[in-house]
Amino acid sequence: MKNFKYDSMYYTGFGVQDLSQMNTLFPGKQFVQNPGGKFPFEDNQFDWIFSNAVIEHVGDKEAHILYK
Repeated sequence: MKNFKYDSMYYTGFGVQDLSQMNTLFPGKQFVQNPGGKFPFEDNQFDWIFSNAVIEHVGDKEAHILYK
């Protein structure tokens, strides 16, 4: 089963955990690890983004507003 519809250049995985094994599992795709806070991407760098179960990990209500 093909999991990704588009060419690998169109995917960027992002997480706070160690993503080094992802390159082996999904060769050709980019993975960025970041400890949290401000994301290391430029404005308008992506056409669309999918995230799942993220906001509850941002912190308290003040942090939710800060990183909105």
